Amino acid sequence: MLLQRCLTNWSASGSFLRRQRCPFYVFSASLSSNGKSVYSMNFPPNINFQWDFSSAREAKLQKDLRLDELYHWQRQNSSADNEFVLHDGPPYANGSPHVGHAFNKIHKDFAARYQMMRGKRVHFRPGWDCHGMPIEVQVAQELEKAGRKLADVSPLELRRLSRQHALSFVDKQRESMRRWSIMTDWENPYLTLSNDYVAAQLGVFSEFCEKGLVYRGLKPVYWSTSSQTALAEAELEYKDLKSPSIYVKFPLAPSGSLPAELSGVSLLIWTTTPWTLLANEAVCFRANLSYTVVQVTSGEHSGEKFLVATDCLDQMMTVLEFEVVCELSGESLSGLHCLHPMDDSRPVPLLPGRHVSASAGTGLVHTAPSHGQDDYNVGMENSLPLVSFVGDDGSYVESAGPRLVGKFVLTKGNKEVLAILGEKQLLVHHEEFTHRYPVDWRTKKPVIVRPMDQWFVRVSDLVQTAKDALESVSFLPAGSDSDLKNMLESRTDWCISRQRSWCVPIPIFYGKESGRCLANREVISHVQDLILQHGTDVWWSADIDELLPKHLRDKYFDGEEVVRGYDTMDVWFDSGSSWAAVLPKGEDGTPVVADLYLEGVDQKRGWFQSSLLTAVALHQRAPYKQVAMHSFVLDGRGNKMSKSAGNVVDPVDIVQGNKKRGVTAVGSDAMRLWAAWQNISQPQLSNEELTHAALQLKFMRRTFRFILQNLDGFNVTEHCIALENLLPHDRFRLQRLALFLAKFTDSMNAMEYPQACRELRDLMRSELSGYYHNAIKDRLYLKGGRLSHERLSALTVLYHHLNVLYRVIAPFVPITAEEVVAHYPRMEGAETPSSAFRHGWPSVDERWAVATDMTRLCSFVIQLYGMSTVPSMRMCEEAGLEHGANDLLVLLDNEATYGRLLALNADSEVGSWSQLTEMLQCPSARLQLVPDVAEACASAQYASSIQCLHVDGEEDTTKGNVAIVAKTATAFKCDRCRRHVAEVEGQLCSPCDVLESGIQDTP
Repeated sequence: MLLQRCLTNWSASGSFLRRQRCPFYVFSASLSSNGKSVYSMNFPPNINFQWDFSSAREAKLQKDLRLDELYHWQRQNSSADNEFVLHDGPPYANGSPHVGHAFNKIHKDFAARYQMMRGKRVHFRPGWDCHGMPIEVQVAQELEKAGRKLADVSPLELRRLSRQHALSFVDKQRESMRRWSIMTDWENPYLTLSNDYVAAQLGVFSEFCEKGLVYRGLKPVYWSTSSQTALAEAELEYKDLKSPSIYVKFPLAPSGSLPAELSGVSLLIWTTTPWTLLANEAVCFRANLSYTVVQVTSGEHSGEKFLVATDCLDQMMTVLEFEVVCELSGESLSGLHCLHPMDDSRPVPLLPGRHVSASAGTGLVHTAPSHGQDDYNVGMENSLPLVSFVGDDGSYVESAGPRLVGKFVLTKGNKEVLAILGEKQLLVHHEEFTHRYPVDWRTKKPVIVRPMDQWFVRVSDLVQTAKDALESVSFLPAGSDSDLKNMLESRTDWCISRQRSWCVPIPIFYGKESGRCLANREVISHVQDLILQHGTDVWWSADIDELLPKHLRDKYFDGEEVVRGYDTMDVWFDSGSSWAAVLPKGEDGTPVVADLYLEGVDQKRGWFQSSLLTAVALHQRAPYKQVAMHSFVLDGRGNKMSKSAGNVVDPVDIVQGNKKRGVTAVGSDAMRLWAAWQNISQPQLSNEELTHAALQLKFMRRTFRFILQNLDGFNVTEHCIALENLLPHDRFRLQRLALFLAKFTDSMNAMEYPQACRELRDLMRSELSGYYHNAIKDRLYLKGGRLSHERLSALTVLYHHLNVLYRVIAPFVPITAEEVVAHYPRMEGAETPSSAFRHGWPSVDERWAVATDMTRLCSFVIQLYGMSTVPSMRMCEEAGLEHGANDLLVLLDNEATYGRLLALNADSEVGSWSQLTEMLQCPSARLQLVPDVAEACASAQYASSIQCLHVDGEEDTTKGNVAIVAKTATAFKCDRCRRHVAEVEGQLCSPCDVLESGIQDTP
């Protein structure tokens, strides 16, 4: 076999000569220094296209090839009527980019480059989210290092320092991301701090106000005691934390309406937030549940009677030993009262609650309207007071009483409440309980729920329209919209106000005496104009007369003194308004619907949702046509990457290497190839994954090097062979190329990048480099003249493959694709491409994909080749022969198949230098028609297993048993072609002798 044949000139003794730059075709014999003959070969010239990797060379190529110019080129040269809008979800302008950023941006780039090559004009502006508490925290830490306190810094100075911090990280992140070869508008990113962006965002807010969707209310909200600001649900994370799990008794209050069976009975409730008991205003039950009175039979509470839901009795057995006294319906509890556990002089009502269940606890729920949304809803329905004993820092305030004041509710506060309950003999059971608890997404500290005067968006008015809008949106992976719809269904009203300085101001004015609020289109429009002229700081720096001119003040406040509000806007309203600020405008003047949003799965409760709600509120439609979600990148062990775990990898280290961290440089293209190979539902990064990607790139480059070298000097006009005149193997290769392109294009359309990579690997590594290129080397270098039909047929196929392959790899590995173009061979009659991206997506002659009798036969022969590899290799290894020193005997029992194979074997039972031997990659192939294949190969030592194969014809299907037998070659090795086809030892085979003797013309 010729799989390992070297591509350089060699002498008759078999020793290799130094590779040298030579003309495309050398046809003269000479003597080497040791007197041995040096034979003429059709070797191509050497080229400077390397198949190995160099980070420095890749960085230089990226600069020299001017890849950054492509975005602006396609904006200028593609039709504005055929636009593809990819909207970038803005990463936070704080900290260095991590591998999750790289995975996300690279996947967006795949889509952008592919759509551009399909003729679209791509709109893709990178963005950065620049406001919010994390930047304030970083600035505060920097101030502390300088010996200053945050409390001593004015809002304007804090905003100035925060702006500087955000802009510095925009520059740092952008510089790193450019090395990832992302085709985007790097010179014109959108920043949520820019004047035009903020003005557009306030325009969205103005429309919310006009539609009555914004209101101010005292409601329980998530409150970060560490940041001292309200948080939206999208700003929460969940951790496994320990909380006190307690069972507390609420004695039923004596009254004339108390049933006799409940006399002396206490309600038993379960809670993990003892600190909220001080604000208790009721106990809720479920009317359609059954409840049971039990009497404790042992322990400290022996003889006491408790009421619990009947379905919770099994759970209660793990806490108490008891016996059942009686059972009653939940409806019978209506109208009853129990004593407040922290103030037994105050009875609280028992109220029905739809949120009560028997899946956990006791089926009786402690209700504090100030500290829970369900509790709040019950309180509103029953006019319960909304009281709170907790301050901004999470400590009890003075009204909580001397024993509790100043204690942080989640620590010392909880302990003191337990002590009070114990003294009152109301604490029935206490243990530590580990559960999922919400924490501030930035400080990672636990949050609490407390009532605050805040600004809210009435989400309940938008939910159904939003769900309906999602019906016209496609999702990848399929079905990933269900979580988004469920989150919308359960979402409460959106708290959009924050108590921070580094955010967009909520432009609302208040009457100083009346407290009346003003926010409408006219007033907000004036603020927008000021921000466009002077920047967002104007809200803090300008006089009230400038912010709200006298004519507006008189119109809406009738001379009352007015003050501005200092609440700022939730950053999710910032980014959720990006479609209004960034996307191009349609003919009606409204922003177009983006073709694609592509972000991590965490954005289901973040950017995907906030963008949907804002767009639905203004235009009753989703802002996107397709949403693609990817999971977080995991390490090689399947663990989530985090700084605390020490498994975070910097993309810079992947591209450039980092010896201290043990990361080997693989370059930008290999990192992109790694991203393409990953399943978006579970992407993983490890040294093994990166090594795999680097090897795939190396094989890809090696394949291109082979093609580029051999096509040098090929004249497309004169030398291309027509489809009908191609040799069978070459015709079959074009059919395979056409089928590949169709499947690959389908995968790219569906954004199934791992599948596209597999198809590309199978073609380039297995079918081309691993098989076809080896098979045709004899035709390229040894057999016939430079312009022989056999050679030109193979070169025609290489030419067509090059035209397809350099373009299909371009979305994945743009640097490699452009380098291929830079080394495009000198081919007369063909225009040298200027870029891998500027000539569109490849297409092929539709006739290529049509199956013929001959292509079916070639497919059959390649199956035979697969059968032959094992016996051939085993025979050569056991006999101590070099690979390829064997002939093949093909045994068949089907006459029709035998006849077709004869045509491929030069119409001879025994053939060498034929299409059959080329495809079987053996020196000589013998065909033998036998009545019984099993019997014929029974005595053969090196035979394949017998298989039943078939060849499809246009009108019939022939099949039969086939076996391959490997035999030691009977001929001698030819010194020129290195094949075992010479009739006399030490002499050339007949074809080589003809060539070297000069009998055949040598153009």
